[in-house]
Amino acid sequence: MAWSKVTGKANPHYGVMVLCAWKSTTKSGSYFYDVLTHWPDGTWTDDADDVVEPDELPDYWQAISSPVDA
Repeated sequence: MAWSKVTGKANPHYGVMVLCAWKSTTKSGSYFYDVLTHWPDGTWTDDADDVVEPDELPDYWQAISSPVDA
């Protein structure tokens, strides 16, 4: 799966959980990750259902799919 850039902090998906990455501002430039949910009304929330403000949105996202029972 490829990562998609959150260009202009646009909304990538509706009603799905996405793995998100933020580029660190430290010299190493490493990334940190979290899972967010993007809702149909455009709101992003974290795992505590707290709203993520627009200036805190991730730089990259990747959709998460649920495991399928065999």
